[in-house]
Amino acid sequence: QTKVSPALQTNYELYKTCGHLLMGLGVELGPYLSNSTLCYAGCDDDMEDGKDEGSDLELISGLNQVIGRVKVAPWESSLNEYLKGVKMYHQALVSAVEVEAVAEDMAQFNLVSDEDEKKEDKHQSPHGLGLPTLEMQETMIAMMTSVIEFCEACLDNSLIDMAQWERLNRENFPRIKKCMQAAVKDQADACVRQLIEWREMMGPQEWRELYVIIPTVWAVDAENPRKTMMRQLMDEDRVDSHILLSEYPRNHGEARTLLGRVAGDRAIGRFVFGDDTKEQKIKTMGLSSEVDVVQDDALPAIWDALERNGCPVRQNRSSASCQHRLTVLSQDGSQRSSRSDRPSFCSHA
Repeated sequence: QTKVSPALQTNYELYKTCGHLLMGLGVELGPYLSNSTLCYAGCDDDMEDGKDEGSDLELISGLNQVIGRVKVAPWESSLNEYLKGVKMYHQALVSAVEVEAVAEDMAQFNLVSDEDEKKEDKHQSPHGLGLPTLEMQETMIAMMTSVIEFCEACLDNSLIDMAQWERLNRENFPRIKKCMQAAVKDQADACVRQLIEWREMMGPQEWRELYVIIPTVWAVDAENPRKTMMRQLMDEDRVDSHILLSEYPRNHGEARTLLGRVAGDRAIGRFVFGDDTKEQKIKTMGLSSEVDVVQDDALPAIWDALERNGCPVRQNRSSASCQHRLTVLSQDGSQRSSRSDRPSFCSHA
């Protein structure tokens, strides 16, 4: 039950944190920007002209229609906590960059005689790792600086300036993109290398029997990097039956419980339904997969009911995907059609 996190030996977490920085700010402010938000419909000039602030207050429906400034109070405490975290990361990265610069200056004047000590002390990130590239340093520091300035302005004025918030998001999108690209590159490089090492250590027979449980949440359940990596590295005829995604397992014990239920249900399914025919295999696999055991019978019944009641049957993604999955799960590895080595949703030159 040893926990191995290859990506944590890189700057993955730092890139990931910065890539999600603006989304985190949106989480803090979002609950106070509902479809019925008290807003200032006037501008700063109106207030400076001596108008009563209350006279400019009106109820506007729809976030897209919100103009001017939103005045709320409850967000200040949560925004303060968010700001502390950003400042901590910002200070750690700035300090690490400054230490690197000092070390380089000292090296230029031969003030460091022990080469090994110099290498050890140099290039330290907030996580004790090698510093990111100069471009990434500048990108992350600029992003965190702009977020800090925005948050401080909100807290100083007790106001959320919608125009400034939108501008903050627009200006930082290229930086967000860079951070996300750097994070997934580190994740892919480290994790693929580690997985290949494990595959070679286990050997082809044990690797073929491997089950992979990926703890996940609905928001990333359909596609995510961990699932993509495993689908590319596992035996092709095991991809649809030996990769399990679930919100349930929070530790090794719960993961083993989940796997026991899945494997146990498949064994029970073979006894109850058998696996000699396609229909029997569909029932056996349906009992222990995310497809309902009755789904193959439910689809024609639902379509028939719709037609009898004058409703056109839509062959939407859900039903088509279900049909495909039922078919794939019921087939033997030798019968399955080959898949492309790359996901179909990716475009390549």
